[in-house]
Parts: sequence; structure tokens; C-alpha cells
Amino acid sequence: MALAVYGILFAIPTGHPALASERDPVARAKFDQWIEAQHATSTLSTTFTQERKLRTIRRPMVTKGRMWWDRAAGFRWELDDPPKLVLIEDAEGQVAEIRPTSKELKLRSNRQAQEEMHGLGFGFAKFFDADPAAWTDELELIHCVTDASRPEHIVVHLKFRRPKLAKAIWKMIIVADTLRGDMREFQLVFRDQSSIRLLFDPMKKNAVINPRLFEIPLEGYTVTRE
Repeated sequence: MALAVYGILFAIPTGHPALASERDPVARAKFDQWIEAQHATSTLSTTFTQERKLRTIRRPMVTKGRMWWDRAAGFRWELDDPPKLVLIEDAEGQVAEIRPTSKELKLRSNRQAQEEMHGLGFGFAKFFDADPAAWTDELELIHCVTDASRPEHIVVHLKFRRPKLAKAIWKMIIVADTLRGDMREFQLVFRDQSSIRLLFDPMKKNAVINPRLFEIPLEGYTVTRE
């Protein structure tokens, strides 16, 4: 995938210890299988808990959210209930950041959003419809082990290869359930020592999703294009 939870990635360069590197061959093989298995998923929906930690705040800020993804129709991400932030990518590849309370809507092209990784949700969604080779092109694997307390889970640490993202994000952490094929946790750790962690409930896959969820509602909003 920056933030108020969604927003523009930024970095405050600070020192970090060297990234620990451990790559268990069994866990790595499971991770490769998990990536391949995403191609069998045509739709996905789930609820999640977001934990945002800031260096200046002792307790994490916790927010509930929902997401829907359809390989053919698009992606929708909602934060809070009623939603204070909605992120939509439609079938044509337009990406909208919507703030229902203030009736503001920002439009970007898919390419713009991907280049800047506008939005944690958008960054997360791209890994479901990407070719497995994109994981190698976009990310560098630095840590991959089996969770000792939950052997069906693997814990994976990755670095972004794009300089702009790598400048802001120290690492990305994924916890994958290799039995269900689900992503259970997704975390971005920023170089200013803040982080955002998503804890996913069990994912519902390959069910019909109302295509209207992926329509961008221009009427009634102040629209800006970037």
C-alpha cells in the first residue's frame, strides 16, 4: 500500500536496526503456494480491525472496517461505521477517495494510485489480482517462517523495491493462513516508527457481490481530479 488511515505516504527518516533475515524453506514453499492460490479467488469480502500506532501516542487507535474485492468489477474499502472513509476502484480502473461526511471525493487513475500507493486498502488489494511474478518485481522477501503457536500460519516480512515506497515504508508484514488460503494480518511499518496493522476476520470467497458497490458516486460530492 500514508495516512490518517488513508492518505499520502510520507517519511521521517530515522534509524532502524538491520532487518532480521530468516527463511525457512518449508514456510517459503507454503508462501509460494499461498500466492498461487489467490488466482482461484474471483471475489472476496471480509471485515477487519485496524490498529494504528503512532510514535507520539501510547495506545493504538482502533477502527473497524469492511472490504469487498471482485476481480472483474473492482474494489471497495470502508473504514468505520457509518463509514468516514470509502475507497473505490471501479471496473475502468478509476480510484476514488470518498469522505462521506464532508462530501469530498478525489479521483485518480489506477496508475497514479499504484505509483503512490494511495491508501492502505488499495495497496492491499493489488496483491490479489497481481501475477505471482509481481510479488518478486515489487517486493523483496526478507523473512519467512512458520508461526510456532499456529503451524498453519506463516509470517512473512517484505521490503518494497520502489524507491518512493521504500523511503516511506520500512517493511510489510503478512500473516497467511495456508489451510484456508486467507490473509489473516497485513501490516505496514513506516520509517517514522508508526505502523498500521489489519486483523482480518475469516474471508468469504467466490460469492456474488453486488456490482453497485464498485460504482463511484459523483452526484452530491465536490470532486477533484489528481
